[in-house]
Amino acid sequence: MRMKRFEASTMTEALRRIREEFGPDAVILSARSLRRFGSALGFGRSSRVEVTAAVDVAWPPSSTLPVSAATEAPRRGRLPAWSSRLRALAGRKAAEEPPAPVPDRAGFGEDFRRRLIAGGVEPEIAGEWVERLAQIPLRDPQASPTRLRESAASVLAALGISEFAVADARPRRSALVGGPGAGKTTLAVKLAAREVMQQGRLVALLSLDDRRICGADELRSFAAALRVPFAAARSVEEAASTLQGWSHLDWVLIDTAGAGPAEKARREETLRRLSALDCREIHLVVPAGLRDADRGRLLDDWTSPEVRALAFTRLDETAFPGAILGAARSSRLPLSWLGTGRRIPEDLAEHPLAWLTARLWPSPVGRETPEATAVDAAFAAEGWFIANANSELYHRRGCKWAQRIKAEHLRRFPSAAAAEAEGFQPCRTCISAAGVAADGQEEAAAPVRPRCSVRL
Repeated sequence: MRMKRFEASTMTEALRRIREEFGPDAVILSARSLRRFGSALGFGRSSRVEVTAAVDVAWPPSSTLPVSAATEAPRRGRLPAWSSRLRALAGRKAAEEPPAPVPDRAGFGEDFRRRLIAGGVEPEIAGEWVERLAQIPLRDPQASPTRLRESAASVLAALGISEFAVADARPRRSALVGGPGAGKTTLAVKLAAREVMQQGRLVALLSLDDRRICGADELRSFAAALRVPFAAARSVEEAASTLQGWSHLDWVLIDTAGAGPAEKARREETLRRLSALDCREIHLVVPAGLRDADRGRLLDDWTSPEVRALAFTRLDETAFPGAILGAARSSRLPLSWLGTGRRIPEDLAEHPLAWLTARLWPSPVGRETPEATAVDAAFAAEGWFIANANSELYHRRGCKWAQRIKAEHLRRFPSAAAAEAEGFQPCRTCISAAGVAADGQEEAAAPVRPRCSVRL
């Protein structure tokens, strides 16, 4: 228990000081009046009060008391009355004043927003995401911001970004379409391997790739390794006959020939064939490393009511996975799967939003997650550099000055030469003149002075 004497000119002033220091749970132990005389004749006499208060620091706050304790009969006497008055004043002040913002969550929101934009998320989506997270009530406002991660993925649904919902149909028929080399065959093999090895379901692989020389041989080899049925069809009639014989299976994965940007007729033919086969689940496969312009054109080319979802591949080859969110929002298509590497079937994300949240989520200092480490490794491997649009310097991603650049001023360059071509100079804290080659690859960096000036 903590005790203290408070001296004030009035009882109201004393109660106010007790409330500010001890809170509403303080108890008045004693109170007395103090009279002081300025002279022997009584001139300058003044009256003050002295109040002794205490608070039990081990006892829970009054807000956590049971109802029976909060509604007990009031006690008589001046001291209990003053204690009640003290609690009433504290309650009135709490009702009048808005709750103070929590510094940890406020600071975390800005850091999270900057990391999202650095990871490729569009600034508008990043701002809305952080704003939605700030509106989530927590039982303990002072709790660690990492508790918000549990709700971060679900918040994206309110922003128009969702995951693909599988229809309850058997046999399930899923077709993969997209450009040449998008990774459709590898994704089909990953899905089949996961279903066979982990779920024990009956899966078959069907190839409609009649364009590549021996295009179906790769899929046939994987089907033999997985011991699942396989067929290659060159016409709608042949494919329909095959599917009729597979009516007892759980899932049929259909691989199609790639169609480039200038092959509109092939895209339309692919969709017509799938429609004739009553394939109601068509996934557009998009490489995650495409430039924004190329990705936008691909989405426009495949805009069709038959295309139901987006599947992204080669997430291990991009340092900006957040761009996927913008593509899903602009196309108004849900996300189905993410190919996160070359391993089969391990590098397959069945819950894209949860995977992206984990990849983009900031890690506590000294406690880096594998997802955050992967992002840093991607930046280092590909030689990405960061600059402030309002400064003349460019930095490595790990530079302490780079972390302070505001999101709206952030610029990225694939090499040091690209940054210097725009008029930026190397930071003397994280980059030395001999530490960056002309092609942007790192060499042995010489010691430099820890000095850097950035106009934030």
